Amino acid sequence: MGTELERRGVPLVPGLWSAAALLTHPEEVGRVHQDYLAAGATMITTCSYQATPLMYRTMDPPPKDPQAAIISSVYVAKEAIEKFEKGEREPELEGERERASVSASACDPVRVSGSVKKSKYEGESVNASASA
Repeated sequence: MGTELERRGVPLVPGLWSAAALLTHPEEVGRVHQDYLAAGATMITTCSYQATPLMYRTMDPPPKDPQAAIISSVYVAKEAIEKFEKGEREPELEGERERASVSASACDPVRVSGSVKKSKYEGESVNASASA
């Protein structure tokens, strides 16, 4: 995910890597998910590796609600699956080639895999999981 986001011009934040894109470029994270699905992926990751409230505090400026950013990783992935299955894929940025849509009937179920960590931050714990 990080390499593909970087190739598309999305800046990665040291320490957070691609998890910063959940805040700065969530649409592009979704497009990468859709492109992976079009390439035949049956499992996508949530782009949440390194996403913890503590790590998000290293951003300048830090997000107001790091927990929401972490949880949004699941929703971005699930929305990408839904758009892909409905044939609502968006082309890559910068006029790059569009890929053919695949109908939902031709797709196997897609699994979402996440790395949402449990962490203590200002007295609250963060714990999230989901499947699609």
